[in-house]
Amino acid sequence: MRFYLFAIVYKIAAICLWVTFWSAPIFPWIVVLSILIYGGFIALFVTFHRFNAFVKGIKPFKEGIILSFDDGPNPLTTPIVLDVLKKHKIQAMFCLIGKKVDAHPTIVKRIFDEGHFLINHSYSHKNALPYHPKKKLKSDFLKCQQSIERITDKKPLVFRPPFGVTSPPYYYLQHKTKWQALFWDIRSFDTKIKEINTLQESLLTTLETKQNGVLLLHDNHCATANALDVVITQAKQSGTTFADAQKLNLSWYDEN
Repeated sequence: MRFYLFAIVYKIAAICLWVTFWSAPIFPWIVVLSILIYGGFIALFVTFHRFNAFVKGIKPFKEGIILSFDDGPNPLTTPIVLDVLKKHKIQAMFCLIGKKVDAHPTIVKRIFDEGHFLINHSYSHKNALPYHPKKKLKSDFLKCQQSIERITDKKPLVFRPPFGVTSPPYYYLQHKTKWQALFWDIRSFDTKIKEINTLQESLLTTLETKQNGVLLLHDNHCATANALDVVITQAKQSGTTFADAQKLNLSWYDEN
């Protein structure tokens, strides 16, 4: 919503500026510069979800660390993650890709049965998803919702855009549905760190300085799955509190 207000104000200001300098020699440069600045703001809004430019994200969590796992389920690594969460009695969020849900329904059922929340992370997880027309974008997320519903009899109302990248069509997606957008407060960079010990050290260092928020992890990465137990154990010993996802007080599923 903020993008549309920005766009209106910026275009009015640009038109006023163009009218003022219509006959000036620098007019062509003013036009080019104003277009470039506008494009730069759009790129900024697309890249950084914290601006909440196109969708309204859930407010930052300030009562401990909530774990969220993207891009699953994975038949090799997700069960390891679930075993660790069960051991530590932590309720997390799993942002599921629809085509993987269809491929691994048993794991999805286990995630749900063990009390974790299922989040719509799109069906295709394509890089170009933010640039799809609004109806095609909605269709992709709706397909993921239907895949999850077939297994759990629940329709997720919470969604996370792939890569955290949004665009104007996401405004349509959110405001034409009852869905809520969920991003993250803390990145783990576990998609880049492949070595288990290195990832453990990185996460423990991060959790020493950031004690509150939603932590982004990926349950389809071996390093993440195998580092998780040590990270949770040592972080707890250092005073980190891991909160259950239910404390976000969201309407997780459509009960109608």
